[in-house]
Amino acid sequence: MENNEYPNWLVPFDIAFMLERIGFDEKCLFVYRKSDEIKFKMDLDKVFEDTSEYYFEDLEPYEEAPLLCILCPTWEQVFEWFREKGMFHSICIVEDLIEGVKYFETEIRDNNGDIICILHRATYEEAREALVKALIQTYKKNNYE
Repeated sequence: MENNEYPNWLVPFDIAFMLERIGFDEKCLFVYRKSDEIKFKMDLDKVFEDTSEYYFEDLEPYEEAPLLCILCPTWEQVFEWFREKGMFHSICIVEDLIEGVKYFETEIRDNNGDIICILHRATYEEAREALVKALIQTYKKNNYE
C-alpha cells in the first residue's frame, strides 16, 4: 500500500503503522483508512482519539488481526511524542569541508545528553524519515516509557 498523494507534513502510512504498534496515541486530525485514503476530521473538538469505528478491509501485508484505522500524525507530533518519552533529537545541516559536500545529520540523545544514534542523509526529508525510524527502533529496543 503506497500512496504519495498525501501532504509531506504528514507521516507516511508505513511509519504511522510502526508508531501505532509502539503505542503512539496522540489526538490527530487525520487517519489512514483502507487503500491509504486519508480522512480528515473537521471538528477540532472531536479529533481522532478512538479509531474503533473505522476498520481496514484490505490490508494484506498486515493481516495479523482486524485493524482499525491508523492515526496519521504530523512529523512535529511524532517528534514531540518522542521528546515526552525522554528521547531528544535534532536535524542539522553539516558541511564536509574536505569533500566539499553538505548533508543532514541527525542525532538521538537521552535525558543525560548522551548520544544514542547519529545518522547522515543527503536531504532533509530523508534525514527526517531516517530519524523517526531510528527513534522507533530505539524506543522498541530500550522499552522507553
